[in-house]
Amino acid sequence: MLLGACGGGGGGSSNGLAYTGPTSPATITADNGKQIVTEAYINGEGGTALGTLFASATSTNISTTEDSGTPRIMSVTQTLVGAVNRINLTTTNSPSVSRATQTETDTIIGSCGGSEQYSISFDDVTGNFSGTVTFTNYCEAGDTINGGMSMSGNVNPDTSVFGLMTMNFSSLTFSSSSDSFTIDGNITANPGAAPIVITSNMKLKYNGTGKVFWAENHVTTIYTVIAGEEISTTGRLYHPDYGYVELTTPTRMFIADTDEWPSSGVMIVTGANNSKVKLTAISNTTYNYEVDADGDGVYETQQLGQLWADL
Repeated sequence: MLLGACGGGGGGSSNGLAYTGPTSPATITADNGKQIVTEAYINGEGGTALGTLFASATSTNISTTEDSGTPRIMSVTQTLVGAVNRINLTTTNSPSVSRATQTETDTIIGSCGGSEQYSISFDDVTGNFSGTVTFTNYCEAGDTINGGMSMSGNVNPDTSVFGLMTMNFSSLTFSSSSDSFTIDGNITANPGAAPIVITSNMKLKYNGTGKVFWAENHVTTIYTVIAGEEISTTGRLYHPDYGYVELTTPTRMFIADTDEWPSSGVMIVTGANNSKVKLTAISNTTYNYEVDADGDGVYETQQLGQLWADL
């Protein structure tokens, strides 16, 4: 049912974008540890994430965090799920009409301009669907999408609520007044599940610098808790300057509904020869990072009280 996955494989490209950085494990040092761990958390370079996009249109929210602290993959997933949730697939419930595969096409106009044009075929008995969406300067809350994606998955035939879905995209561009990036690859998510699990294989090109980051088998799990969300992450991120690192969160990152950044939690990023850097959220304004450059299990470099706002 799901469309063929993109991503994976050494170096190469997923659809249109190519990762050209090192494909060996990154050597983590006292000098590069901060950059590697913070960009691993953000899933790329700094900038204002597009978290507000489509937030008002979602019937099931991927994230209530709508600001610069949102990791890119969460932000992109929320954005695309929000766009999909604006699609209303109507079904025929009359017993005199044979229920079968139906195809719907329509155009949705963005609140600040542009359009989202879709064509979807779905089985109104099983709920299985596949189709395409094309964004043309599609604008919501001042943020804009251009490009196309294909998708497949399942939708509730009676409520038109989308469930597990895979979205495949090539050169899909997101832009706002202060941020612009292009993505290739695929994301699988079920926005109605608890917890929400986002699996991605994608490349992200930051249009200001031209740098391409590559997330491979990157799994983000979002737990809804009182007054916020807890986020765990596993997988691999290729950094265009240093090579790849493995991500884990031994303690989930907690982000309050009213905050931009996590106020607690731990992320560990591991590179070559077990070198690693640990990021610990201390408050919604500060974090610490520690570097174990020789991989002996002792963090010999510590930097305390770093400001999230500086990222």
